[in-house]
Amino acid sequence: MSIQKVNQGELKIKVPLETKLLQRIPGTEFHCHHEVFIQLSGSNEFSFPDSKILMQSGDIMIVPAQLSHKESKFGEDHFKHFVIMLYPNIMQLHFSDDRFCPNNIRLYNYKKHSLLNSMVYNYIEQERNQSTYSSSLKMSQQNFILSSILDIITHSKPQKDLGNAKVEQVKKLVRTMYSNASLNIPKLASLVECNPDYLSHLFNKESKEHLSKYIRRIRLEAAREQLQSTQLSISEVAWSCGFENPSYFSQQFKKLYNHSPKDLRETPDRTFTPE
Repeated sequence: MSIQKVNQGELKIKVPLETKLLQRIPGTEFHCHHEVFIQLSGSNEFSFPDSKILMQSGDIMIVPAQLSHKESKFGEDHFKHFVIMLYPNIMQLHFSDDRFCPNNIRLYNYKKHSLLNSMVYNYIEQERNQSTYSSSLKMSQQNFILSSILDIITHSKPQKDLGNAKVEQVKKLVRTMYSNASLNIPKLASLVECNPDYLSHLFNKESKEHLSKYIRRIRLEAAREQLQSTQLSISEVAWSCGFENPSYFSQQFKKLYNHSPKDLRETPDRTFTPE
């Protein structure tokens, strides 16, 4: 992976060109922020609603926000990639492999975060409208994104966990995977190699909050942010935050904030805090 390869036309950042967003397809997930995948080893296949992209060692791909996707192993070799999730004001970094388990999760405050976010957005739009896409602009954007990735990999440092390491790991997993409707205590327990009952006990002891309630609260906090900052419908917000039933989502939202999602949409300037 090098800027020289970009300049020579040997490396192209892949982008699925689909525009069908927020598709509810069994076995897939989508996030509300762009993701950058850097394939470190092996091969795997990404499936989207109408296409597939094969990732091999050294490849880079941007998965646009709200695009449903799933990964599957390709061939016999194990694969591993480095993932950058671009939140509005910070980025999350983690490694993932053919166990489909994010690990070494950490937050990173990159000095050029806003510019990188903007460049990634522009690159996606340019790829989707290739008729207006000049080769010089494409190369310039790829160079900036690639140099930023190299900078992030070189300078980001893992943050030390505070308190119980396993509980902190679970919290990071929940904040990463809350949009996955299948995320629950048994799933988390398997990811951190722990008995579900013991994990629940440990989490409650260390955090003074039940794990199931924590998962629901993180999902509702994310939903509140989306209701205030996006034009997604209430049902789409519910789905994107891991709630399969929009009615149940509205019920739980009102239970936590004492106001419905519709109330928040109609009075966006009000401060809604948990009861």
